[in-house]
Formats: sequence, C-alpha cells, structure tokens
Amino acid sequence: MISALVQVAAEVRSEIRRRFDWIYEKLSEFLGMEQRTAEFSLSEEETALVERSRETAEAFFGSSAGETLAGLSPQRRMALMEDFSYRMLDLWEMSDCDVIITDSEAIFSETEAASCMGKCDLEEGVIYLNSYFLMEDHESILRKCALAAVHEIRHMMQWRAAEGRLNIPVGEAAADRWRQNLKGGYIRASADLEGYYRQPVEYDARNFACLVLGEL
Repeated sequence: MISALVQVAAEVRSEIRRRFDWIYEKLSEFLGMEQRTAEFSLSEEETALVERSRETAEAFFGSSAGETLAGLSPQRRMALMEDFSYRMLDLWEMSDCDVIITDSEAIFSETEAASCMGKCDLEEGVIYLNSYFLMEDHESILRKCALAAVHEIRHMMQWRAAEGRLNIPVGEAAADRWRQNLKGGYIRASADLEGYYRQPVEYDARNFACLVLGEL
C-alpha cells in the first residue's frame, strides 16, 4: 500500500513538473520574454552593485545555479538559497527584510502551490520562496528557483524606490514607472497573464535576475 502511494506521488510530481516546463516554454514564446538589454537600464550605482551581485552569485552557485542546487540535499539547498538571499539583501542595503522558505497554503494558495516559485509582502518586507520547487532534483527548475529569489529581491527594491526609501540611487524615470505600476496599476496574472508579464516591474525584475545570474 505504501509503495503504491509513493509511486502515485512520484507520478503526480512528474506530471506537475512536465506541465510547469511546458507552460514556462509557451509563455516565453508567446509573450516574447527574451531579455533585451536595449530596454533595460541601470544607474551607475546599480551597475557597480550588479557586478558585486554577480560575484556573490558565483561564490554561492559557481557557473550553474541549477547544477549546484541539484547536487545538494533539499535541506542543504534551502539553506543555501536562504543564505544567498540574505546576502543579496545585505548587499542592496535591505538587511531589515526577511526571507521565508515555505510551502504553507496560507502563503501559496492551492492555485499557486505548483506554479508560483516566489512572492513578496512588500509592505511587511518579507520574501517568500516556495519550498515545493526546492524539493525537486531537476536542474532547470532549481535554476528558476534561484532566478525567482533575485526576481523577488528586485521587487522589494522597486517598492522601496517607489516610496523613496531605497538607499541605492536608481534612475528617476525607472522609479516613476515602478511607482505608477505598483501603486494602483499592478496587473495580477489571474486577471491578465500577458499584461502581467509585460508590465514594467515584471519586465525589469526578469532582466535584473538574469543579469545577476549571468544569463543576460
């Protein structure tokens, strides 16, 4: 009986993983999610810190975040992701923020559990990473987990810049776009998936994460 349940659970996880990869691939094709540096700019201060961020990422993950994480036990990879996230927050002068790795249904709802790798409580200063995906021994998914962590850190930076509380200078034009997008103009994926991916804060966060992890 137990072996049968284990087999069923493995099949369910495999199917979820297959669907996740398929959805991600189709979204990339349909929405044109490829990063383009011409539409993504950073201030001088940000550029210098991005270089330090890339060095930090390489110190934690080597040349491949997915490969490094896949070579660890789930417990060790979660600890590494937590340490990396806090180091990044310190580097960007947001050490008062928290990072919580969890699969709690109170944080990741039933619809988000197998689709959302990370999210922020911007006002509370908390970044949540979905432990469900960090349990996967799958390099592609684990690489996306690392990207998700940096992506959410960038959202925290955007929010603080929009409120004038980010210590790192950013371009005023970028801060204005983020302010308009986050304060009343944010598009939820559940309402408009294409609009969600194309809005300024999401496009910026995707580019930023890829830049830090050496994919841009």
